[in-house]
Amino acid sequence: MEKAAPQVRILPAKAQIVQDYLHASPDGLKWVGLGVSIRTIASVAYDCRPGRVVFDTPAPGGRYDFITSLPQGSLEALQQELKNGLGFVGRRESRETDVLVLKVRDENASGLRPATLGGTQNWSQPGRYYCDDVPLSSTNRALQGLAQFLERAFRKPVIDQTGLTQHFNIDLRWDARHPRQREAIQEAMLKRLGLELVPGRETVELLVVEKARQ
Repeated sequence: MEKAAPQVRILPAKAQIVQDYLHASPDGLKWVGLGVSIRTIASVAYDCRPGRVVFDTPAPGGRYDFITSLPQGSLEALQQELKNGLGFVGRRESRETDVLVLKVRDENASGLRPATLGGTQNWSQPGRYYCDDVPLSSTNRALQGLAQFLERAFRKPVIDQTGLTQHFNIDLRWDARHPRQREAIQEAMLKRLGLELVPGRETVELLVVEKARQ
């Protein structure tokens, strides 16, 4: 990303890929995406988690490739390209909506360990695929990264009600061959981390994506 020529483009996807591919510069201001939805582009452009993006009309289909690599104002330029090229704009609004509430079920689970020195995590790396041999992990971090990953995986806001404010070392892995990946993640969370996701309703800030006015 650091070597890409300054540009902002959104084009119909050239290839069929299994899942969204996203890559960001270390500062999170330059992005490239392959085979992604308009929801994903909007979440990047407006710096919003995908699970908090909603549409006032049925979400449009189609997959796109995009890049935004300006030295300054890269995300704002992507917002403008989304408006001019695809005809969509976003606005933030607080709404009552379906959520998943993160709670503690077992305080003695083996995968939730007291923090050691350091401070690394791979939760926030977009576009990576995780399975048994490439676990999600973090060292000396709060549960915020886990909640953000769960929002991406389940496409719903995740509300942390664990009451756990300290830092942990976290190791989470599941069967990548499981036909229902979300179910596999929930089973692994309960078994390894002692955490569960419970359906609920909360008022949260969402990014509402709508057709741009002519």
